[in-house]
Amino acid sequence: ELVHSGSLLDRVAPHERQRLRDYIQARRESRPVPASYEMECLRRDGSQIWVMAFARIVEWYGKPATQVTFFDITERKRAEQALDASRRMLQTVIDTLPHHVVAKDREGRYTLANRAFLEHYAARREDVVGQRASESPPLDAASRRLIAEHDRIVFETARPLLSQETQSVSAAGHLSHFKVHKFPLLDSEGRVSGLVGVAEDVTAERGLQAARLESEQRFRNLVEGSLQGMAILQDNRIVFGNSAYLRGFGFEDLAAAQRAGTILDFVAPQDRERIHRYMTARRGGSPAPDSYELNLLRVDGTGFTALLLAKTVQWDGKPATQLTFIDITAEATARRAAALAHARLADAIESFPGGIVLYDEQDRLALVNASGRNLWPDAGEAMVPGAPFREIARHALVREGLTGAALEARQQQLEQQHASHDGRPLDLVLGDGRRLQILHRPIPSGGMVAVILDVTETYRRNEDLRQIQKTEALGQLTGGIAHDFNNLLTVILGNADLLEDMVRGNAPATASARMIVQAAQQGSSLTQRLLAFARKQSLQPVELDLNKVVGGMGELIRRTLGEHIEIELIRGGGLWKTLADPSQLDNALLNLAVNARDAMADGGMLTIETANAWLDDAYAAAHADVQAGQYVMLSVTDTGHGMSREVIERAFDPFFTTKGPGQGSGLGLSMVYGFVKQSGGHVKIYSEPGHGTAVKVYLPRYLGPAQPAQPPPAPEGPLPRGAETILVVEDDELVRANAVRQLQGLGYQVVAVENGPLALEALERLERVHLLFTDVVMPGGMNGRQLAEEAQRVWPGLKVLFASGYTPNAIVHHDRLEPGIHLVTKPYRQADLAHKVRRVLDE
Repeated sequence: ELVHSGSLLDRVAPHERQRLRDYIQARRESRPVPASYEMECLRRDGSQIWVMAFARIVEWYGKPATQVTFFDITERKRAEQALDASRRMLQTVIDTLPHHVVAKDREGRYTLANRAFLEHYAARREDVVGQRASESPPLDAASRRLIAEHDRIVFETARPLLSQETQSVSAAGHLSHFKVHKFPLLDSEGRVSGLVGVAEDVTAERGLQAARLESEQRFRNLVEGSLQGMAILQDNRIVFGNSAYLRGFGFEDLAAAQRAGTILDFVAPQDRERIHRYMTARRGGSPAPDSYELNLLRVDGTGFTALLLAKTVQWDGKPATQLTFIDITAEATARRAAALAHARLADAIESFPGGIVLYDEQDRLALVNASGRNLWPDAGEAMVPGAPFREIARHALVREGLTGAALEARQQQLEQQHASHDGRPLDLVLGDGRRLQILHRPIPSGGMVAVILDVTETYRRNEDLRQIQKTEALGQLTGGIAHDFNNLLTVILGNADLLEDMVRGNAPATASARMIVQAAQQGSSLTQRLLAFARKQSLQPVELDLNKVVGGMGELIRRTLGEHIEIELIRGGGLWKTLADPSQLDNALLNLAVNARDAMADGGMLTIETANAWLDDAYAAAHADVQAGQYVMLSVTDTGHGMSREVIERAFDPFFTTKGPGQGSGLGLSMVYGFVKQSGGHVKIYSEPGHGTAVKVYLPRYLGPAQPAQPPPAPEGPLPRGAETILVVEDDELVRANAVRQLQGLGYQVVAVENGPLALEALERLERVHLLFTDVVMPGGMNGRQLAEEAQRVWPGLKVLFASGYTPNAIVHHDRLEPGIHLVTKPYRQADLAHKVRRVLDE
């Protein structure tokens, strides 16, 4: 039946037939053509398939004939088409992002530029990609120098450069402010091959900063991934393997791969002799192909076929072989790769902090991510797959309360703007007053993608809010500085304590060691003030009576201010309770009193007053950072020289002072501001030049249950010791070494690692661990809180002590330590650590 079914050409798709005739004729005439040939064919039932044909001229019954071998590659072609569609979809999503996204190679040439970047400079992609940053797009000289300097830092340090402020003038002549984040791109050998830059326009969208940073992180994860396995071999043993290589062979990590043996142990038996000869030829410089196909084995014994690409390189100054493995196991592998790519794209879309909505060619809803549903809840049940945009828009407008002609007019406007794709954002005002912007872009394969952004805060901004944002930005900066400085101070204090013990009896050396301790303690006090302003200190609030606080501080304030200042205490009757950290409140009151004293150099009157207060809606509306309600007021008033309006506006800025050099750090009022704001309160300055100053602190009234008192200070005397096993987890090498020395000096058995994954491996390996002592903030995707939760699954009941230069959200809720959380604050001394460790272990 096959013989009588017609010519071979009848089974080939019509548009392929002439090309196949030419190919067969070339084979007959012995002209050079590829050994294989891909084409579309037709089954007998008319369905279409893809095949790979191999043709050669043979003799059949004494006559010339063409022998053709066919392989069905339909599934592979479909998988390739699916992968191609996923890549196009990913590029479309990247182009839809409102941020500027570019990538450069080491020579400073652009290798990628997204739509937002190109539109800002009115440049074409083909005029930018491949050009150096100094040539295109047009930038002023200052911007070019700044960009070049940032690029140099990334290339030299191989570390990300985050949140660098810069300015740029668009093609339309508008000055825009950007927050630039640059990330190194590492090649397979860990070297910086380029960088990715993401510029966030913060001129009018600072309220979206956290969402954009998260988006940029996801973008980096996508573009830095590798789908090919790569390894470096020396004497057939692996010295480096990327994640794709480890994953492909089934290794847990590089150490497992190194323990498993040589690469020859993972070659199928039938190929071992061939690959041995091949590797020997490569090492000896004999002629050998650059690519080689062979059968490999995974750790679990399953097999796969790979294309091996090899070249000779230098690794740590010695000859080595770089191998790249490309899995070509056929259609099943291609389907898995396509499914993986699709899943990654779906995960990226679903976890994107902004709303992403996809419409098909008929303008029907095809997909909406979780953020899209949460941002536009007014659309309700209308936002389901298959719903046309007009129904979604109408449902939302009805829930806004629009009816009649107003409803029809507004819906028509939205539909026209939605369909125009002219690049203008579509604006919506929801029933709860929130404002959304929807940015539309057509998809080359058909349909449209929309990004939904919540821009409510943009419309609510005013001068007070901008001042708050400035203060918040300064807080982030000072908090980061304090965090890094606390790590340094921890090492300095720890080593100074050890040095003092080592030189005991040597008076000059002991004095020098104590001077180091005193200087470090002064630095610690400075960082605590910075953290107070940044609102990143760990508060331990208790229920307080401000009248008792003021009375208890009265004598200390009198001794501090001196006899030339008269002090009056006015304590309000029936005073409400508040919830605050008593030590921080004492420091705030003392700082206010000292500032008042400095304003009255020739003497004067200081009045400290407490009273109940009500900040109403009108006051809250005039102060963007105030919630209307009941407060307890603490007022500190002096009769000094007063402040001008300009000084009042900057009074809470860190390091701002009107005092002379060496007379003040400029952190007193900023510390008060940070403590009050972190406690949920409000602080206000009333002053005029020549008429004194009144600083009023408002702390929220507390009506909740009684709060426990703070733990008593550690007793003096010999430091408590122990012999238990402690696992120390700290990413900073110096801090880690300091903690190990201090704990070993107290008698403990110490195991130290640098991150969470290594700590979990150690817990699996160790026979007994009594305490996990971990930093809270660590790189690598696992913070201290997450590590503690995983560790307690491995070791139920494991005691945990956290260390941090500032207290992040991982162990804090509402600016307070979670119940049951133990924390030692950096910088800590050996005595602090000794008592805290012993207290946690003995609980």
